[in-house]
Amino acid sequence: MANRRLEWCYCYNCSLCPAGRKLQEHRTWVRHQEADEERKDEDERLCNLQSIQRDASRAPTPAQHHSAAMLGGLQLWPTQLDLGMANTPPNTPPVQSMRVPLQDHDMEYAMDGFANDSDSGDDRMSLFSNDSMEEHSRKLLPHNLNSDDEFNDSSSNSSRSDDSSDGSTDLVHDPLFLHRDNMVDSDEEDEMDIIIEDCDLPPAFDKHSAIRNGYVRAYVAAAYKGASHELVRIMLDGTAVQLRSAFEDIGDPSHLSGLETMAQTLRTVERRLGVDLTSIIVYYFLCPVCWNLHHPNQLSDPSFMAKCTTEDCDGILYTMRTTNKRLKRVPTKVLPYAQPKRAIQRWLLRPGKYEHLQHWRNDDDGAGRSPPLLDRGLDVFVNPDQPMHDMHDAWGWCAITAGLERRRGGPWTVQDIDIKELNQRFVSLPCGLVWQVNLDWFQPVKRGNHSTGALYMTCCNNPRGVRYLVEETFLVMVIPGPNEPTLDQINKIMELFVRDMNDLYRVFYVPGHPTKEPIHLIINTEVSDLPASRKTEGLASFSSKLFMCPQCKTSSFMLSDPDGFDPTKFVLRDPWRYIKYAFRSHDVDPEEAAEIFERRGVSWSSFALLPCWLPSVNSVVEFMHCVYLCLVKHLTKVILLQSGMFNTQPESDRKPLVLIEEFFSHVVWPASVSRLPPSIVKNSSSVKADQWRLHISVLFIALYVAWEVDRTIPDVEPSPSAPNTKHAAAQEKMEKTLRKRRMEALLASEPRPTPEQLDRSWARMGCHLTPYFHFAQHFQRQFLQFGPCYAIWAFPYERNNGFLGRTNHNNHKGGELECTMMRRWWKGFVVHDLVSTLSWADCKTSGLIISPTSWRLYDPSPMFHAKIKTTSIFWSHVSKVVFGPDEVPYKNINILLASTKMRIHSAITGQLEFPQQKKQLNVHVLGEEVYGLILEYLQHRWCGTDMIHADVVLTNTGICFMGDVTSFANITVDALWYGAANEPRGRRGRYAYIDGRNAVEIQWIFTITMQSRAHHVPLTTTVAMVRRFVTSVDIPAFPWDLWAPDLGVQSWHGNMMGDLEVVAVEQLSGQLILAPIKV
Repeated sequence: MANRRLEWCYCYNCSLCPAGRKLQEHRTWVRHQEADEERKDEDERLCNLQSIQRDASRAPTPAQHHSAAMLGGLQLWPTQLDLGMANTPPNTPPVQSMRVPLQDHDMEYAMDGFANDSDSGDDRMSLFSNDSMEEHSRKLLPHNLNSDDEFNDSSSNSSRSDDSSDGSTDLVHDPLFLHRDNMVDSDEEDEMDIIIEDCDLPPAFDKHSAIRNGYVRAYVAAAYKGASHELVRIMLDGTAVQLRSAFEDIGDPSHLSGLETMAQTLRTVERRLGVDLTSIIVYYFLCPVCWNLHHPNQLSDPSFMAKCTTEDCDGILYTMRTTNKRLKRVPTKVLPYAQPKRAIQRWLLRPGKYEHLQHWRNDDDGAGRSPPLLDRGLDVFVNPDQPMHDMHDAWGWCAITAGLERRRGGPWTVQDIDIKELNQRFVSLPCGLVWQVNLDWFQPVKRGNHSTGALYMTCCNNPRGVRYLVEETFLVMVIPGPNEPTLDQINKIMELFVRDMNDLYRVFYVPGHPTKEPIHLIINTEVSDLPASRKTEGLASFSSKLFMCPQCKTSSFMLSDPDGFDPTKFVLRDPWRYIKYAFRSHDVDPEEAAEIFERRGVSWSSFALLPCWLPSVNSVVEFMHCVYLCLVKHLTKVILLQSGMFNTQPESDRKPLVLIEEFFSHVVWPASVSRLPPSIVKNSSSVKADQWRLHISVLFIALYVAWEVDRTIPDVEPSPSAPNTKHAAAQEKMEKTLRKRRMEALLASEPRPTPEQLDRSWARMGCHLTPYFHFAQHFQRQFLQFGPCYAIWAFPYERNNGFLGRTNHNNHKGGELECTMMRRWWKGFVVHDLVSTLSWADCKTSGLIISPTSWRLYDPSPMFHAKIKTTSIFWSHVSKVVFGPDEVPYKNINILLASTKMRIHSAITGQLEFPQQKKQLNVHVLGEEVYGLILEYLQHRWCGTDMIHADVVLTNTGICFMGDVTSFANITVDALWYGAANEPRGRRGRYAYIDGRNAVEIQWIFTITMQSRAHHVPLTTTVAMVRRFVTSVDIPAFPWDLWAPDLGVQSWHGNMMGDLEVVAVEQLSGQLILAPIKV
């Protein structure tokens, strides 16, 4: 290392060292002196405001909203909630309060800084770190003293710690990254207000298409290729010069007026294209200790103090940072929040979206006056044997009531009042949108411990096939880490969301929409795992002894009693009692609130303000976590493995564990399976729910293979586990747990149970079960109210968490990590809208009249195909022009219509998707049998169009089939992948079902094209050559035969296949799992 010039620094920060001084590099010493001078100027400015602040501190604070107005003898709970925005400055001078070292707080963060030399002249993009301010932040937030070592000059030549990065590149120039001191700038005119209020299309669509194309290219370059603001400015200026010259050369001056107002900056381009994220996302900032919520505009208030004004809270709301030689307030913790009203307004402005949301209506479900459904259970269904396909088939869909307000009539009465006596069914409104929310925390970093929360919202009126797509899911907020907030902290940030949803429940409109129908929103279900659900609802944990189950009065010690799993013996709770005590808990002091929580199992939750919301009803038992991640896992790992059910019998040489592992190794899984089921023997903590789902689909067959002896399973006790083994220790632990729980249950009914009573009760139970086994007993009521399991499970939301977790963020703190995730999500959302709008605009300018209902999936109308083709051409054009024909696009471009591309291609080709690899083949080389079968199929298929002859027939009429076909190794039908057994690329997808449940092996996949003489158009069809599986009465009976139709299992001969036959690929109806066994 080269010699460095060091000098003693006596600045304010260095004087805080024990020696009263500190050795610094010369350049650092100079910057410290400059910072002290700037601090003196700032101190003088702040001291001038001291008298004003003292007067403000003596003024009475605004009254809290805990007392509500009386209306009609009932107390109305206010809609405008107190978000804790009123900050009374302390009596101490602000300069002194900023310089006092504070105590350590778990959730505070020092400010990160980046050296960014921007040529655009935009102050918000030009950031540099000031060492004195960095030291000052470290004094204020002492627990982060080692978190920002890269800003110290003494470590400028050392590499960054491995824990400071997640294997990603620096994000200074990342288009998704935004520093906290830039998130709160709001000095520019919000042009998006004008766009939403007055127009159905963004302003760019009123200009010439060449100008709009220049905007699109500039935006894509910045959003996906990392182009700087200055580069975008140059691109726009060059586009304007070229267009002006072109218009003048062709003598068309009519469009020159548009060039005079052409955008020159990236921000203006985003606004005119309608992709400006500031129209949706608001960056609130929080107290890092108590999580009081503050609007970003408060940072511009000179009297707003840095110290939180909440009683007994020492949190610092913001710090000061030098940016372009001026001090700037930087919030300590940021909460990105997507305004639901703004987001839903632009969502409903998508072409055809409004009509798309009405697809679920039948002849009896039209909009109009209709009372809510009052019946419950199976009595609602005319035909209980008819299966439900979606939540629209459940009775809860028609039981939602419109026009309600949640009111209080005294300290103990809370009820939903139909204030206008409408007696109206919510979904029978012209546009009553029912929503589902999910709250979950995940780990977005590979190293360290950082828990980030995400609140999603999806519209249940959407068709099931598109409901959970990324472009149809709303990411409302990303909750900053590193630790999960407490219930009180969650309530403070959820009040903002609940207030907005209450306003949208009443009514709102979509300006620019041609129908101008009133829109109403309601949250009907909350789909989260147990910890997040209980925290959101304010209910006691599932580990509580008395309030384990929020739906019935079953206690935790009943898990050792068979009655704890008998729904006929459950005593259901009154869900309105939770609401009553939640409001009571909100009004009292913390000590009394803790007593209410202990005795009633509920505390205050912001969701209690929502009309029609009942915690134990609308917060469902999530199927994925309950069944796959708990029941199936517990059954396999604990009940079967640890309990010794796979132990080897002393008199037998069969080893059940070896047989099971061998069975799973020979199973042929469909091509769509990306993760195989877990091993029973090996322990793995990263097994996903879809793996357990595959595991349980064949586990009953594996158990038969492991236990069967001469085609029967002997009724014998398993041999005990060997002492001093993990299984023996697990069995002893389970026995102690069962005895403890059973003792508590007997004590509730009999003060002094005998050991014999305890042993008999424990023996009846037999094994240890978890609370999820009890919760699963409530599934019948839940399915009847909310529909089948795939309407209320968390698979899509877990996928969304994985999507956010792959965001490039470099472990930024204080909410910057979460804000980057939020911008990435909503960028894909607005770009999807842009592509859809471009497609719609192209169809309108081409003179095409497209019915809005033609936007439904797989509509065969030619107009729809023309519109879809336009969007597909635009996608192809952007990919080739921006990225080049041979260049792999930037990974974030995959957000652009990732799922819509598949729907586009399927709509054009008739729900078929072909691979790029293909070959021309004459089927004569495969044998005359293949040629004859295809000829016979074509003669039957086109018998009414043309006469198909063999190639040996000499005639002047009809068409001769010469045997020429196009062969494919695989094909995608209705989003399922199938392959050909005779092609190496298709062998793993060769097994399939046709016409329902007829199992076949696909041999070849051919496309035949022939020229019709009668109609002068080509005749095209795609077929599959298949062989059917063979079954017979000789197949022995299996234990599962009685339930085989429900399980979807069939048995065939292993080495026998049927004759070749030709079927249309549209007859392919599903994939199958092939499990070979020997009997």
